[in-house]
Amino acid sequence: MAKILIIGGTGNISTGITNILLEKGGHEIFHVNRGLRDKNIEGVKTIIADRNDPENFKNAVESAGIVDCVIDMICYHPEEAHQAVRLFKGKTGQYIFCSTVDVYDRRHPVFPMREDHQIGGKHPKDEYALHKMLCEQILDEANSPDFPVTVLRPAMTYSEGMPLVHLFGWDTYFIDRIRKGKKIIAHGDGSSIWVTAHRDDVAVAFVNAIGNSLALGKKYNVTGMELLTWTQYYALLAWSNGYQEPEFVFIPTRNLIKMDPEHSFILKENYAHNNIFDNNAAINDLGYQYTIDWMEGSARMVSWLEQNKKIEDYLNYPFYDSLINKWLNITGLPE
Repeated sequence: MAKILIIGGTGNISTGITNILLEKGGHEIFHVNRGLRDKNIEGVKTIIADRNDPENFKNAVESAGIVDCVIDMICYHPEEAHQAVRLFKGKTGQYIFCSTVDVYDRRHPVFPMREDHQIGGKHPKDEYALHKMLCEQILDEANSPDFPVTVLRPAMTYSEGMPLVHLFGWDTYFIDRIRKGKKIIAHGDGSSIWVTAHRDDVAVAFVNAIGNSLALGKKYNVTGMELLTWTQYYALLAWSNGYQEPEFVFIPTRNLIKMDPEHSFILKENYAHNNIFDNNAAINDLGYQYTIDWMEGSARMVSWLEQNKKIEDYLNYPFYDSLINKWLNITGLPE
């Protein structure tokens, strides 16, 4: 029986990890979190603690005793990586860190991006990517026989109940636009590449990394393997849910960022670049498989959102149509 401590445990990917471990059975599972979501998961021992309270957090993780594996899903800042080294060095057989493909330097990519591709180099305003990169560097330095580190780098990972990525963030109003036949903005000519993976596929890689000697000291991309243009991303979501294919308004990326820098921040830092990653290491070592394609996954996701009335009204986001109208006026194109 493996004793597994998940820091987090009730979020997107960690829920998938927990579900798989419970299905497999034979594990003693601990969650350490603030108890803001599910507190009583059958088969899981939940320890309530706030990572921002170092003494409280220290006492919480120490109450679990020596564990075979720590899976850290909520290490976002360098000080939290240092904290993890202090708390778990010599006290776990493996530390699995959930990082992100956003650590990669997108300025001079060679596709597909492999795990040895240079990290860093992104705009310093993207604190999430910068901090994850710094966390990786801290953990690299600490990696040793008494603190073996495994790093997994997901890209966009979605599941039922979670918001979906679109051009301006993680809101759901873009689905409302699609189902009501409203125009959808595509940056550039809509042909930059995006990848997406369902939580249930990504979680398998995390679970198969546990106690896996091949994974010690290694890093893995765990991303979607359908190379979708952004127009395909939107169109497949529409088709899978019985909506009409969107009418796109193509706005050059540079113009879009200049017209609305506030809402275009993520576009500038990420979506303007191609996202093409090599997952072969995870396939070979962790048994990673991409089994839920975007047609199936988006249908499941939107169905859940509709059933639970979680799709936001597009009218609550008037900036979107203002952008479209502004661009059409500039270019003289018909509305």
